[in-house]
Amino acid sequence: MDLPEQKNFLELASKFLEVFCAFTFLIPIKTITYISLIYLSNLNLFIYLLEEYP
Repeated sequence: MDLPEQKNFLELASKFLEVFCAFTFLIPIKTITYISLIYLSNLNLFIYLLEEYP
């Protein structure tokens, strides 16, 4: 493999890794956000029910 080819390949690989890492980090963050939002809304409902019906 020539030096320019290798440089090109490395740039392509790093771009791919950046995109891959971005997706890998973004998906769990979204999932965690959704789960925490659902959990918090359920928690508020639970607290409301506890206060309404002791």
